[in-house]
Amino acid sequence: MTETVRVLVPVLFLSVLEVFEFFAVRREGSDIFAPRLGWRIFYFLMITACLIAVTLSSGDANQARQKPSWLLLLLLVAFVIARPKTIVASSAGLASYGLYGFRKLFVPWAEVSRVSSDWQEERYRLWAFTGYRVAVTGRDGTRIEHSIYLRRQAAFLDDLRQHVPATEFDPGLFEWHP
Repeated sequence: MTETVRVLVPVLFLSVLEVFEFFAVRREGSDIFAPRLGWRIFYFLMITACLIAVTLSSGDANQARQKPSWLLLLLLVAFVIARPKTIVASSAGLASYGLYGFRKLFVPWAEVSRVSSDWQEERYRLWAFTGYRVAVTGRDGTRIEHSIYLRRQAAFLDDLRQHVPATEFDPGLFEWHP
């Protein structure tokens, strides 16, 4: 019974964080650019597996055969930090939510100093590589990036075109449509 509780508690904790982020972010703006469903599931499963492994390995009575739980904690922290951030576009500006909605970066539309991207196509022998990030930088240095992990890149660029003057875009980016 205690093993079941030790497995269910991390799963419930992470589920509560996901629901909290869903509602906290949804109330902030109209256009929401959340991570794609596949990436959300991947990070949910990886973080849950790390949490379960840490909780199960911390209670082992035999310390000689115990795996180093600090490696699992390091892996857990890496997955939490690397998890894609949700971006919200509102009438006031652009916001990025990390750590399940607890960390917020905000750039007002009037403070956007540059919109850049690595959208240029590069050819290397047989392969063609295209860029996948659109970065918005504020005058204070705050940087918000929309990457391939997030949904609706074309709608994100349309929001930027609506609120940011064309002079703030890198050359060719204002006309580019993914």
